[in-house]
Amino acid sequence: MIKYIGLDAHSSACTFNVTDERGREADNTTIESNGRLLVKYLRGIEGVKKLTFEECELSNWLYEILRPEVDELIVCNPVANGDYKKKKTEKMEESRQEYGKEIVRCSKGFKEIKYLKSIPGIGSIQAAKIVSQVIDPERFSSKYKYYSYCGLVRHKRISDGRGYGSEKIWGNRILKCVYKMAGHSVLKGKSGLRNYYDTLRLRGISHDNAYNAVCRKIAAISLSVWRKSENYNDRLITGNLIK
Repeated sequence: MIKYIGLDAHSSACTFNVTDERGREADNTTIESNGRLLVKYLRGIEGVKKLTFEECELSNWLYEILRPEVDELIVCNPVANGDYKKKKTEKMEESRQEYGKEIVRCSKGFKEIKYLKSIPGIGSIQAAKIVSQVIDPERFSSKYKYYSYCGLVRHKRISDGRGYGSEKIWGNRILKCVYKMAGHSVLKGKSGLRNYYDTLRLRGISHDNAYNAVCRKIAAISLSVWRKSENYNDRLITGNLIK
């Protein structure tokens, strides 16, 4: 098994990040910039070891003590790395914009996306994600089951009538991310949903709990407007949208 090791070196501490040949992170450790400790750490890694770090004031010293401990060592040029990263990022941005345009073009054939986009914090891509994951809003008999499906609630653990804390439910990570991002967007703007958050805060509810309540409210609204084939209405956000 090949281990790809990245080293971020500083005068006081060095951080190692180890990735296997499948691209999965195997370890991330920060160690004092002590030659003996750095060598000991590398010797503890099994498999073929390929190490890289950027050229710096410590690079000569690091090369001398670490080269015998790995199968391959590459000292990178930080300026060249920056240029390469910029070019790579630009290409990714171009691709992202093209995909975004394609999603907008394809979404015009789905009327439900138009209704979802009327909700604050939900854009074309987020609406497309909701439609692709939910397919049919009638799958969920209540908003509470939808919250659970999206991973927006915690389940209480009860045995023999006694509570034993709560358990985090991961749910559908795509939908959870959509509603969490929408919640952040709502808090930055002005809408009935932002007023809903402010009202909860005035009642003494913490920021985290109020924010999570807003995320759940957006999730409930998305099912409601989809089912009713209507646009978002600020005046209805505190109503019982899904019975």
